[in-house]
Amino acid sequence: MEMKLGGVFKERLSKASINDIDTLHALRICNKKFKYLIEDGVLKLSEPKDLKILTGIHEQIGKLNDITENRLLLESLRTNNKLLLQKEESQTLESYYKVKEEKHIKKIKYLLFCMKKRWS
Repeated sequence: MEMKLGGVFKERLSKASINDIDTLHALRICNKKFKYLIEDGVLKLSEPKDLKILTGIHEQIGKLNDITENRLLLESLRTNNKLLLQKEESQTLESYYKVKEEKHIKKIKYLLFCMKKRWS
């Protein structure tokens, strides 16, 4: 069964914001359902490059979410005195996550642009 994804993603794309992890996560969940159907051969895309876009946005939002969750875990451990870090170690970790976050945000912005251009 061949399908075009415009109607499927239109609402999620209109709400998706790079500044709101919840809207990105909602897009990722919607995306995941179709990605799996496509990968299993149940659905076929009219444009093969669309799967690359779906897979890319799925992976990048997942990585951005992992960074958010890692930061929350580290903060929880620090708050409960279960992880003792020197100020320099804490700054190094934050710098590391900031660089990774910026990299993923840049990729997500590009992929959102591609999705909106194709399916809005």
